[in-house]
Amino acid sequence: MIEKILNFIRTEALKFKCEPTSLLTIHCPCKKGIEFNFSYVGDPQLFDYLLAHIPHGSLFLEVEGVERWIEIPKFDGRPVEPSAVSISNQTVRAEIDGVREKFCKWLKLEDNKIIDAVFGCIAANLQEGDPVSVHVVGPPSYAKTEILRSTFSCPKVYALSSLTPQTFISGLKEKDKVKNSLLQTLTGRGKVVIVIKDFTTVLEMRNESRQEILSQLREIADGDYRKAFGTGKEVVWTGKLGMITGVTPVIDQHHSVRQVLGERFLNYRLPQNDPKAIAERALKVAGHEKEMRNELAEATRAFFEKLKGRNICIGSAIEDKLISLSSFVAVGRTAVSRDRYTQAVNYLPEAEGPPRLMKQLSTLGRGIALVQGKGEVDEGVYNILKKVGRDTLPSYRNLIFGEMWMKGIKGDRWEKLRALGELFKSPVATIRLYLEDLMMLGLVERKVEGEQRSYSDSDKVPYLWRLSENCCDLIQGSGVYERGENGAS
Repeated sequence: MIEKILNFIRTEALKFKCEPTSLLTIHCPCKKGIEFNFSYVGDPQLFDYLLAHIPHGSLFLEVEGVERWIEIPKFDGRPVEPSAVSISNQTVRAEIDGVREKFCKWLKLEDNKIIDAVFGCIAANLQEGDPVSVHVVGPPSYAKTEILRSTFSCPKVYALSSLTPQTFISGLKEKDKVKNSLLQTLTGRGKVVIVIKDFTTVLEMRNESRQEILSQLREIADGDYRKAFGTGKEVVWTGKLGMITGVTPVIDQHHSVRQVLGERFLNYRLPQNDPKAIAERALKVAGHEKEMRNELAEATRAFFEKLKGRNICIGSAIEDKLISLSSFVAVGRTAVSRDRYTQAVNYLPEAEGPPRLMKQLSTLGRGIALVQGKGEVDEGVYNILKKVGRDTLPSYRNLIFGEMWMKGIKGDRWEKLRALGELFKSPVATIRLYLEDLMMLGLVERKVEGEQRSYSDSDKVPYLWRLSENCCDLIQGSGVYERGENGAS
């Protein structure tokens, strides 16, 4: 088997016009590679490396430090055509580049990695494991609807335009053996992702209906939903359904949504575009909407028809960052319940644990790597996951963390509330409430300015604020506010 793989390497390397002195690297994903000159493909050290790492999965070839990756097939005694399997990752990368170009042709996208995130969520739900659900958050007319509409043509996606408490499960009797439960119908048809292009309508419902739908979505995200009716009928559903929704930033003001769905959904926020550029693009597209939607839908459908699942690994360095990222976001998005009139804290908050979030981010990362034609979750994929992590935080908290970290308000440096209000360009009263919430979660610390002074009960105590040591450790370990492509703060 080793000889077959060595012959395969020689054949593929020649396609890149390698010279005898060309430097190649062979490595197993997440394992340290071995470098060698092309003329020494039969080197005993290379033979030993292959023998040790073939059981770990696919191997990859890199030529002259350039990302010309080819997947080396598993040999089981049957003849394998190298060209038939070696271009799979390259083909996927070319396909996703073509899809991005088509979206950017019709839509003004400040960040075209939203395509990778949405496609990655669908791909993640096609793999084994718990479902992944994402809110695409952005103001009206920021291309959310068109991006999500393009996924309706995918065979594993089911589109919903509206939701009521009776949408997923109904107590009506079945006629002609046709099930009245949408959940059971979707499972029977092989659907794994529900796309709701306007989730804002759910947020604007009456409180009773909204709470009923939110509780249903929570149960569906957990993969188990049961409902009994007064007629004696009981409907039981178990399965896997991820969700992708479009919603406006109004979701940040709905505490109940964060409380009920916060643990089940990730967020991807669309960055603000130049309004004039958006208007100019809209003017060019006007009258061609049908052509645009057909082209985007066909490109999306064709991409997923060609996409094939495979094992995607996560290296130890990325795993360590993901652990810090999930721990930071889990605590950072924990809600603090306050009285709606007095703003008094109702009870001591207990921070959310990171396991579910860790699984969601790692699964999404594998999905994104899959649609990008990669064999592992690398730094490029992790940059997108960092953005998802930041965006999953309430927007004001993300602002506070990012600005205080970038301005170095930590360690020995403390800052007054008024100065923080100017830094965040926000009302001081609003910032004070958010800082107090974060203080109760152990992410921010405060002290009285001038320790030797005393204050009466009627005085307003001047506090100084900084990020806590634990918060800094998590931010440092995750690199969540490092500047970089798609990871810029």
